[in-house]
Amino acid sequence: MRVHARSFPIENLPPVRFETGFWSFRRLADKPLFQMFTRNHAGQYRNHVAVLEPDRQTGELFLEEEEYLVEEVKPALEIPPYPLDELLGIQILAGRGGLEVHACGIDVPGLGGLLFSGVSGSGKSTMARLWQQAGAGSLLSDERVAVCKREGSFWLCGTPWHGDGQVSSPAWTPLNRIFIISHAADNQVRPLKPARAVSALVVRSFLPYWDAEGLAFALRLLDELCQAVPCQELGFVPDQSAVDFVQCLSAS
Repeated sequence: MRVHARSFPIENLPPVRFETGFWSFRRLADKPLFQMFTRNHAGQYRNHVAVLEPDRQTGELFLEEEEYLVEEVKPALEIPPYPLDELLGIQILAGRGGLEVHACGIDVPGLGGLLFSGVSGSGKSTMARLWQQAGAGSLLSDERVAVCKREGSFWLCGTPWHGDGQVSSPAWTPLNRIFIISHAADNQVRPLKPARAVSALVVRSFLPYWDAEGLAFALRLLDELCQAVPCQELGFVPDQSAVDFVQCLSAS
């Protein structure tokens, strides 16, 4: 990306098509445009704008921050600024046969990849910690993983966007099983039919809602994923028994 230390002319922005509290999406002719709202070192809001080319992998980034031009200040500067890095990752995954899931991922010797997906507070960090303490597998990520289809099979990979455990690995492993997790009084599991599994993963994935083509692709991929990989609801207790329980399930 070509980076400019100057503001994009805000008055020329086209209408908003999709927005959250941190960013908005617009379309400038045939080019995707992301506007990001961040704070500088003084606590002031800044508007950064990224204009992508139609290929969605190249473009220009406009940084609204006068201090970047003052050498004495030397503020912390991230390229690309949050959350553009993750938005680009989601966008690129959608064009290459993959999607990002809110989950921890573990590569277990002899079992392959296990994906534990959940909403915030459902136990992803706890599950990651239990497997680390047990030394029963390699943690790919404790917060967000990528699921990709490669040569007809589904694979699991870590992403740079980790959770509290700060674990992120670029390693790949075949995806063996998907669990929709929650805390429970005892360890229990219930199989999910593909349609229900898709519904559960839609709200636990980061989809390119601003891109009709990318969104359609991601939904098709989720359908294929849940048809090909066993999906189950998993209630677990936060101790070693949860790891033993999942190992027995996955080995059967």
